[in-house]
Amino acid sequence: MSSSGSSARYVLGLLGAMLIGAAAATVVLQRASGPEVASVVPPRARPGEAVTIKGARFASAPQGNTVLFGSLAGRVLSANAGEVRVEVPEVDVAAGGEVRVGLRILAGNRVSAPVDLAVYREKEGEPTREASSPAASPEPSPATLPPPPPGAVAAPPKAQGGAPRRAAAALPPAVAPIPAPPAATPLSPPAEASRSGAAPPEVTGTSGRGFVLERTAATSTKKVNLALAGFDPAGVDVKRAPDVAGRIDFEVSPGRVKAGDHYAVKVYVINDGGRPIRVKEMFVATTVNGALSAGTVSPRLRDIAPKKREVIGVFSDVWRETTSSWAMDLTVTSERGDVYKNQVSWK
Repeated sequence: MSSSGSSARYVLGLLGAMLIGAAAATVVLQRASGPEVASVVPPRARPGEAVTIKGARFASAPQGNTVLFGSLAGRVLSANAGEVRVEVPEVDVAAGGEVRVGLRILAGNRVSAPVDLAVYREKEGEPTREASSPAASPEPSPATLPPPPPGAVAAPPKAQGGAPRRAAAALPPAVAPIPAPPAATPLSPPAEASRSGAAPPEVTGTSGRGFVLERTAATSTKKVNLALAGFDPAGVDVKRAPDVAGRIDFEVSPGRVKAGDHYAVKVYVINDGGRPIRVKEMFVATTVNGALSAGTVSPRLRDIAPKKREVIGVFSDVWRETTSSWAMDLTVTSERGDVYKNQVSWK
């Protein structure tokens, strides 16, 4: 055999090994640098008003950003990689007073440096700013509301009309969760309700509002080592798709709620893969009127067989007359390191 023929076979064999190795693991590349806030317009605003945050490396979807005003989260109205519009939450400020809060943006597992924002409230009887003012221009209602990150901690509960749906997130991603919330009290499974992924039902007394299911986000905590010639992994986080494809589903009963109703949320894990999902941890976060209660909860079932849909938790509470915003976020981590996240919200 000639030396040129041996060299050609060696090169082909090396290329085949690289292609097989690349196909064995689906990866997602993410830049390690976090979000950066350049300016906030206007730099002075009242609770309930919208501000525009300009900067870089924000999440392109509203639900991918958490905007923190001190320890409270604002409702994100719209977002792209360089701009986020958010509603100022009910910051504790007296009539005629003003406070300065640190504004930060959490995108993924990274948080921006804080930027000062002045939050004020007029004295009673004092006229509000003219509607024609650019800073006071109305903002459109959001189509979706963002889910809180799994490391979320409790925010001080306040009665807030039209308030944000998420509370503060700790700067380090791994934070010991607070005790399980009262809203996450297990009970016997409720009667079957309509799937929350269907069209939102009309809620008594609140036309057009119902429980809406978001899409499951699934990733893996396992790292992938890409030692490929010509590839520089510096400044890049490498993440793998989940080993076992799976989803989280919710059913809320009753589908129509009014003040005083006892409601229940049934949580499912759907295994779309060919191997079992063994649940290691289940983290539940319930946000009502911007106040967050969160903690780890023991699943009712830890093993979900392939192609099965199993109930892993049922939670209940009483619907209050003052409820203006409500959401439940659930994160399931498997023994393999797969992470499944989803949210159901009242819109």
